[in-house]
Formats: sequence, C-alpha cells, structure tokens
Amino acid sequence: MSCLPESGGCERPQTEPFVAHLNRLEGSGFAHEACLDRLHRESPQPETLYFDPNTGGTLVIERKTVVWPPDYVARHRNDHLIAEALSEALCDLAHEAPLSVHLNPAPRRPVSELVSFAREVAESIRSSIDAIRKGRTVGSNRPGRRWRCYLDPEDRAMSDEPLTGLMIRWTGPDEFLPPDHLPSRLIDEIRRVLRKTVEKFRGYHGARGILLLDPYGCIQYTDNRWWSRAFQLAPVPSAIAEVWLATYDWLTDLEEGWIFERVHPRLGGSPS
Repeated sequence: MSCLPESGGCERPQTEPFVAHLNRLEGSGFAHEACLDRLHRESPQPETLYFDPNTGGTLVIERKTVVWPPDYVARHRNDHLIAEALSEALCDLAHEAPLSVHLNPAPRRPVSELVSFAREVAESIRSSIDAIRKGRTVGSNRPGRRWRCYLDPEDRAMSDEPLTGLMIRWTGPDEFLPPDHLPSRLIDEIRRVLRKTVEKFRGYHGARGILLLDPYGCIQYTDNRWWSRAFQLAPVPSAIAEVWLATYDWLTDLEEGWIFERVHPRLGGSPS
C-alpha cells in the first residue's frame, strides 16, 4: 500500500484492476487497447482505452489523485523521514522489545531540523530505556515536538502485530473532513480535476468515459455520501459518464488490495 500519491508514466497497472472489477460486475469483456497519454503526447489524452469485442463498446479512463489538506504530501514525506531516522537510531533497543513511539504529523520544516528532532527523540528514549522497560511512558509535550514512548505487548498480542520491534504511530490532526464543511479551496480543486478530465475526453464522444479518483489525506476514507455533497458544489459534467473511487488499501489485517466504489451517478447510494 502506498500512503503517498503515485502518478506519472503509464497508468495501466492502476486501471487494469478496475476494468477487471467492472467486467466481473457487469459481465462485460473490456480489454486493453492503448495507453493513450503515452501514444498521443501532442494533446491531452485519457490514461487508457479499452474495447469490448462482444458489444463493440469503448471505454476511456482518466485517473486522478485528490489530496487534502494541500500540504499533506510534503508533511507526510517528513513523517517518513523522521520514521526512518528513528528506526535506524533505535533498531538495537527495539530488537527484543515491543517499543512504540507516538508522534504528531511532522510540520513543514527543513530536513536538517527534522533529522535533529528524530535524534533528540532517540537520545531521550535511550536515556530513559530502563524506565520504559519497567512500564513507564516517557515523552515531551513541547508544542510542535510532542511525542511519547512506551512498551505495548498487550496491544500487539491483540492486534496480530509483531511482538517485538519498533512501531511508530501518528496521531492527529488529519482527521476525517465532514461533507457539510468542505473548504472552498478543496471544491475548487475538484472542479479543476473535473475540467481537466473533460478536456481529455473531448476526442472520445462515443466512448464511456470514467474518472477514477484516488483520495489522500483526511479525505482518503470518504464514501458515496461525502462525494454526493462534493458534487453538489462541483457538479460532474455530462462528458464524464461515471466517477469511481479506486484506492489500494488494507482489506484485512494481513491482506492489501483494490477497493472500488461508484460515487457518480449514485446508483441507490450503495457501494458497487
């Protein structure tokens, strides 16, 4: 699973699982014909073209990521940087103990400051490791540098997580964004995505045009109701036949896979 958007290059690896899902769902036989944006670079093109030889129908797919808040990607990359630095600095201590560190999402700071913060946390944990092993929680409540560390053998035993090793967990502030309080900048971004998709579908009037959305940040786990409200504020143009959410996420505690949900048009308001 990727917790950061992936784009660029041929998007066929991302559209193929969706078309396989669509074929199973509808009994259709769409097969890949071309990666249009690779084939025709001189003009805006959808990602992929599919053709169903049984019906003669064509399908064009455009895939877009939508991220909120706008600085989510930059901050999340910082999260990864801090996590990697902590893992390297504490690997020997965590090798034989279920060591957990809770952090707030990293702010947008220079890399040198983030590395310095990670080293500061690691040094504090090392100096307090005897207390942590006795069951104490150690940490800091300084604004912008909050963290805590403790052993969590019971939690791991209940959740099937590894019984030893370092677990880094992030708390707040990227919580779910209620559909009734959508920021105007986010609605503007959705309008931009829809407008760009229409431009790419312009040469394919006879095809079924599907937009696949892959949301990130505090809108990652949105559903039909959320997008219904968003599309009231940013209406879907008629050139886009359908909009689906297509995300790669955990299906169970042990298995990852694709999750698809049609969010426009709403067919009964339930997942497809």
